Amino acid sequence: MDITEDDFIFVFPTTDGHTSVLNPYFGTNLADLTECTAPDVQIMPEYLLAYWWNHIIQQVDDGPGRAAVVLIGTFIRNIGPAVFDYRAACRYVRRYLSHLPNGTAPMAYDLAVARFESCILRIGVAIACVNGATKIYPPLPPAFTKGDGSVSERVHLFNNRIKHFGSDIANAADPGAMPTASIWITNNGLGCHHKGKDVFVSFVELAALLQDLSGEAEYRAENPLPAS
Repeated sequence: MDITEDDFIFVFPTTDGHTSVLNPYFGTNLADLTECTAPDVQIMPEYLLAYWWNHIIQQVDDGPGRAAVVLIGTFIRNIGPAVFDYRAACRYVRRYLSHLPNGTAPMAYDLAVARFESCILRIGVAIACVNGATKIYPPLPPAFTKGDGSVSERVHLFNNRIKHFGSDIANAADPGAMPTASIWITNNGLGCHHKGKDVFVSFVELAALLQDLSGEAEYRAENPLPAS
C-alpha cells in the first residue's frame, strides 16, 4: 500500500493552555489561524507542447532570441507545478482547521507551509526567468521593477527568505524569538520577515498572480517573441 503525506497527519486533543505553545514551537501566529479565505485557482493546461512547437521546432535564430526562448520555456514549466502546490497547500490548511477547536494537527500545518514554500519557489524561478529574458531581450517586459511594491516583488522577497532561512536561524539573537519557519500562514494570506519588517501577500493576491502567470504562459506558448 502506498504511503501518502496524509498518513502522517495526527490529531492531538486540545487542552487548556495549548495555544500558548503553538506560536513559539509550531508556527508564527498559529494560534490566530481560524479560517482559510484562499480562493481556488484552476489547474493550468499543458502549454509546453505548443510552446516547443512554435519556438523550437520552427526554429529561432541564435543569439538573444534563442536564449529568451529557453528562459520563457522554463517560466512556463514552473507555473503549472506552482498551481498544484498552491491547491495542495490550501487543502492542508483546511485539513488543519477542520480539527479545531477540539484538536490540533500540526503536521497538516507543516505540510501547508511546505507546499506554499514550494509554490513560492516555483514562482520565484518563473519571475527570475522573465526578468532574465528581459535583460537579454529588452522587448520582453519585466515581471517587476525593484521597489514597485507589487505582489511579484513581494513574492520575490518571500522567495529570498525561504532560500536563506538558514541564515535567519543563525542570526536569531533572542532564543525566545527563534523562527520556526521561513513563512507563516494567516487567515487571509502569508507572512514573512524581511530585513526587520513583516511582508504580507494576501491569498487573493497570490491566487490572482498565479492566474495572471497562467495567462502569460498561454500567451507565450501561442505567440512569437515581440520584434527586437
